[in-house]
Amino acid sequence: MSKKRVCIAVLCATLFIVLMASFGACCCKGSVKNERGEEDCGIVFKRIGVVHSPYTSGKKAPRQGKLAPDVESLIVMEPGYETGLKDIETFSHIIVFYVFDRVSGWDLLVQTPWDKKRHGVFATRTPRRPNPIGFTVVKLVKHSGSNLYVRGLDALDGTPVIDLKPYIPRFDAFEDASEGWLGGKGK
Repeated sequence: MSKKRVCIAVLCATLFIVLMASFGACCCKGSVKNERGEEDCGIVFKRIGVVHSPYTSGKKAPRQGKLAPDVESLIVMEPGYETGLKDIETFSHIIVFYVFDRVSGWDLLVQTPWDKKRHGVFATRTPRRPNPIGFTVVKLVKHSGSNLYVRGLDALDGTPVIDLKPYIPRFDAFEDASEGWLGGKGK
């Protein structure tokens, strides 16, 4: 293969990698190392909105949104996403997915406020996780333009919202669900 063809192939491959990375795709394993020295493919989420809540620190927020069902918060959508809210007001509740943007580090075993025993991070709802994504089912009070007024959101003021989905009891609630190790604790 000629040097010119090799250069064109390398240029095309580089361009492909840059384009894929700009769309948040993972295409180069090993290009980034996290704080533990593990390979990290750098998945990127788009912020679609931001939370405005009365909670300025984790110490002031409830441990779960359902523990403060009457506290109202506002989700303001980023420009360009308002159309995606069409018909959202037909649902009484929505699921808000957000990033725990003020936590750092994580452990595979954690102690929660509900138990003195340590549990696996994936068996808890700690914000300190390998992928710091949180979610809360909230009551949708009002939809007005790019604003969603909700109750029962435990996210801090300024938290980035990465997705919203309707809560549909027929699909999302399971009558035979167990509370695992948490059963009976923290009531």
